[in-house]
Amino acid sequence: MYIKEHDSKFFNGAWCHRRELSTRLTVDLVKKSPYNFKGKSLICLGGGLGRTANALLKLGFSKVANLEINPVNVMLGKKYYPDVQHILGDYTVPNDQFDYFLFEDIFDLTYHEWIFCHIMNWSTVCTHIVTEQEMNIYEFDSKRLDQTFEQTEKEGNEFIANHFFNGNVLYTDLSSVENLKITKYKMSLTDFDFDIQPSKTHSYLAFGMTYDWLDGKEMSFKATLINKGRQRRYDSVTKKFVDKQTNNK
Repeated sequence: MYIKEHDSKFFNGAWCHRRELSTRLTVDLVKKSPYNFKGKSLICLGGGLGRTANALLKLGFSKVANLEINPVNVMLGKKYYPDVQHILGDYTVPNDQFDYFLFEDIFDLTYHEWIFCHIMNWSTVCTHIVTEQEMNIYEFDSKRLDQTFEQTEKEGNEFIANHFFNGNVLYTDLSSVENLKITKYKMSLTDFDFDIQPSKTHSYLAFGMTYDWLDGKEMSFKATLINKGRQRRYDSVTKKFVDKQTNNK
């Protein structure tokens, strides 16, 4: 089940799904950080009202700031979470006035190189407080996808295989897939080096995480379709992602 906003100007990520759960998961993850952050400063990127920033402040940081592009969220954040420093702006330009940063959308990630590049860009001026994130690799079959995107022409099927099934994001209930196999994948948030091979046993391969639950049970997932696999790494010189095979030639 997926609800899409009919008008994007009314969308506010501060109040979309599973935000309270994301805050709890973030706090638990930061507690496991290998860094000694007691008495240090932290800036949360894209943190909405500052709900998570406020929770993290209680872990012993000397100062926690919340960087948010929506002025309404900044205003409400100052009202509900006054102990947090609220900053209006976006995260395209790193701020070197903090010891650590946290990219809050790590709990809503699929395979998104644009986001990964921002994390690496910020890492040049301060340290990401979380060093890795557990993702899922989904291998599955799906009669629904097969029948929905089957084309009459050979070229049409080739287009779907090369483009739609190689980079687009899928939101799906578990009931819409068959023979599902889920493999845990620890994604480094410090170097981004991927070596995910195509599936040899299933029609579809995707990279992402659980999208929603019902009574604690996983009901759906959100993932980037990567049927051809992913052998990519972040290149610190060009500040872009490159194919590992091409880079080794």
